[in-house]
Amino acid sequence: GDFKQVYAQGVDTNGNFIWSQTTGIVLAEVFGSQEFPKISVRNTDRENQYFIGWTDFRDISDPDIYGQLIVDGEKQWSDEGVQISSRDGQDEMTDVVENFYIWQGWIGTSHKNIFIKMIDENGNTPAGWPEDGLEICAAEGNQGNAKGILVPEGILVIWEDKRNGNLDIYGQLVTPAGNILWQEDGVPLVLLDNDQEPSNFIYDDDIFMTWSDFRNGNDYDVYMQKYDNTGSELWTENGLEIAVKDSAQVYPYLVQSGDYFITFFEDYYYSTAAHPNSDLYAQMVDMEGNLQWDTEGYEICSAIKNQSKPQATTDNSNNVYVIWQDTRSSGKTDIYNIYAQKLFDSTAVANDFELEKSIEIRNYPNPFRNSTEISFNLNVESMTNPEINIYNIKGQIVNTLKPEENKIIWDGKNAAGKTVSSGIYFYRLEADDHKSGTRKMVVLR
Repeated sequence: GDFKQVYAQGVDTNGNFIWSQTTGIVLAEVFGSQEFPKISVRNTDRENQYFIGWTDFRDISDPDIYGQLIVDGEKQWSDEGVQISSRDGQDEMTDVVENFYIWQGWIGTSHKNIFIKMIDENGNTPAGWPEDGLEICAAEGNQGNAKGILVPEGILVIWEDKRNGNLDIYGQLVTPAGNILWQEDGVPLVLLDNDQEPSNFIYDDDIFMTWSDFRNGNDYDVYMQKYDNTGSELWTENGLEIAVKDSAQVYPYLVQSGDYFITFFEDYYYSTAAHPNSDLYAQMVDMEGNLQWDTEGYEICSAIKNQSKPQATTDNSNNVYVIWQDTRSSGKTDIYNIYAQKLFDSTAVANDFELEKSIEIRNYPNPFRNSTEISFNLNVESMTNPEINIYNIKGQIVNTLKPEENKIIWDGKNAAGKTVSSGIYFYRLEADDHKSGTRKMVVLR
């Protein structure tokens, strides 16, 4: 029957293949599926080494962890790959960090624990490391979604943990010699009511982490915390709330730009039962845990339908780039496209960082029933032929307002003077020489 294989390919900055000019490099020439591939690069004085790991089903009843090393487009290990772990129980690859392999493994059929193992460049197990991996958490309940990051002491591994019934966040620090530095089964980094789900984390002298948090029992919020190298909190107890607003925020993603951290997240403030849509927002925090933008977050994109699951990166000039899934082109069936945005001027300082839009525009109240005031931050006298266009979810213009100052009331009526129905509407300021981003508002009837 059909089975999955793991391939690898190198691509240069012009989009050209550099490892294989055809289908890529097959990493394990065996019968049986390979799944959950992860890749990481280790830069040495001699070369770039690409360590790759996956879950391998060549023994379908007991899948194990296998790996491969690629240098200059050539496999360095056996054509069948190298077995990282052959322990009893099903294993699932969750991360590779340079030559550290991290996975979650079933203990019988009852629960999953977290394992890690270092591999040298010859595919061998270094002294001090168990052949089937170091078990860094053997607590009751399931542990999963483990990820790692290099720190001066070795590697920090963080995972989601159900030993207490709910999802909590735990961590463990492991040295290159295979020694555990924190307490047995890990240190609780977030241990609160209900579920907390880790996203990603960054090391810069201390540890910075963001997560989705259901502590209030009503909806998810996004939190962030700074930890020292013992796992102790350095900011406000139980974390800093990234967006203080009465709505759900989920799927955070954290990046660093200079001395500041930017968390991107999905926001459901303008979502309704009839139109459960998400927007893309961000928040910036300094090293001391101070919010740099509006407490509700900074709007990145509020196009119609869903903007979701952001990921971001930075370049050497501290510019920030974010990508996300977007269904604005959908009809009756959701069509997912990928959008991207460059957010910041590389020469800007914290308070001058801004989206590449020159106009701030918003409305209050939002949602509203009868009327709402739309305001913006430019003087009307500085614009030529300014107008505010209001659109329905189909992109059709519902009404056009002619502001005579930097605010105007919309009475919830269309151009014909009829009251519009409840739902989501969009608006933006347009002039001959200026144009704002698009904002969202909700009409309740």
